[in-house]
Amino acid sequence: MSSKAWGTLICIGAKDGDQRKIDLCKAEAAIGRKPGCLVLYQDTTISSTHCKLSLTVASTAGAAARPATGQLVMQVWLEDCSVNGTYVNAQKIGRGNKVRLADGDKIGLLKA
Repeated sequence: MSSKAWGTLICIGAKDGDQRKIDLCKAEAAIGRKPGCLVLYQDTTISSTHCKLSLTVASTAGAAARPATGQLVMQVWLEDCSVNGTYVNAQKIGRGNKVRLADGDKIGLLKA
């Protein structure tokens, strides 16, 4: 992972077994067929924008606490933008829904 990356996607192709690593450096990243998506697929069963990943940073300090007492916590969210569905750990998310991701979660673009 590069020094500017906040995470890494490991993309594993189901059809040909290829594997590639993609560093996540921007606060948002799209996956789909549309040019401009960070992870780009040609398969027509993948939506033009299948899903989006976003990074948020939240403080653990309460509103009354001094900023120095709180820790910053990174949260990674997945938004399902697909008619066909996006899966996290084999659970369908559903179009328009968001789910918080954890380290090691598996994202599926097609039902296995």
